[in-house]
Amino acid sequence: MKYFSFLLFLLGLLTVSGCRNDDKDPYPELESLPVIFPSVTATKSFYDYNQVRSSANPVFEFTIDPGNQRDIQLASIEVYKTFRRGTSVEPRILYKTVSSFPATLTIPFSDVLQNLTRTVTTNGQTTQVPFQPNFFVQRDEIVFTFEYVLTDGRRIVLTPLDGGKIQGALANAPYAAVAVIRVP
Repeated sequence: MKYFSFLLFLLGLLTVSGCRNDDKDPYPELESLPVIFPSVTATKSFYDYNQVRSSANPVFEFTIDPGNQRDIQLASIEVYKTFRRGTSVEPRILYKTVSSFPATLTIPFSDVLQNLTRTVTTNGQTTQVPFQPNFFVQRDEIVFTFEYVLTDGRRIVLTPLDGGKIQGALANAPYAAVAVIRVP
């Protein structure tokens, strides 16, 4: 019995010494990143429909500030623009790359029209046509979305793409700057 107790004690020591507190689960490394809530200037919060149609050049203005509370190091933020009418969204275009923050972007309507295209289907053929001021109707929207470019070369895409078109919750306010074309 003494021999049996000694063997149990020895087996217990071997079992206890084999235990470690190291996790074998491959948990991912986490980094916090800022979510941009663009602050739209109240007096320049939309494009005036009458000015757009008359070829005037109204402006839309917003400020982006990622703040300093983050684990990542931003090299720049890319600002993209796209046209949205109802649920129909056109492909996005790079508008500007911003590297100092906070940054206030004042965007004249003439800048919105540059390189912006819309999809037109005639006789079963789909083509991209440049925008003209007279194409816009009330409640059309120009949506400005963002992507982070980090100092180590990584890119964080905030608005997923489907065929070059933005989708998801971050394509709407308050995560995107949305300029509505309307009558004041």
